[in-house]
Amino acid sequence: MTHLTPTFAGWYPDPDAGGTRYWNGSRWTGDTRPARKPFAAAAAHRGWGIALIVFGLLSLVMSPGDLFDPTGDSGLSMFERLGAFFFRGFSGIIAALWGLYLVRGQGPTTKAVQKRVAFADHVQAVAEYTAAPMRSYEPAPLVDPVPTQPQPVVPDGPAAQIDALAKLAELHQSGALNDVEFAAAKGKILGL
Repeated sequence: MTHLTPTFAGWYPDPDAGGTRYWNGSRWTGDTRPARKPFAAAAAHRGWGIALIVFGLLSLVMSPGDLFDPTGDSGLSMFERLGAFFFRGFSGIIAALWGLYLVRGQGPTTKAVQKRVAFADHVQAVAEYTAAPMRSYEPAPLVDPVPTQPQPVVPDGPAAQIDALAKLAELHQSGALNDVEFAAAKGKILGL
């Protein structure tokens, strides 16, 4: 028997157990619900179910008080008292039945499963992070700053030196180089 992998997160039929199991979008979580009872919610909602049953029973117990007004000082007509009696009684019956429906549910709620899976994933991520080897910090090596002005190229050989000195003299005469810059460049060309 082949099991198809679902696409979306949710509860899917469990062919092995007969109930349902939860797929979180990437894997089966292991959470299951037994086969559903007749007139029962898919998951257990005990707190809400008991609260609704108590509310419904209280409404049923109090509804006859709406019908009978021995003192006659409520100011309500018989028709209004009859309407309140049926409304409170009907809402009490509905609340009690709905509470019974919720109490009869079995298995975890989707919200509880999602919360548990998120916590388990968080614990696993922390464990993987702490088990990973720590990386040592090595600062980048210091680099000498790049000079802001281009350095003159020292020519090789006497003919190249004469050409470089002639160009340097032209730059000095045109005013592109001052006396200090001219002397420094001439010293580099001559190797001084």
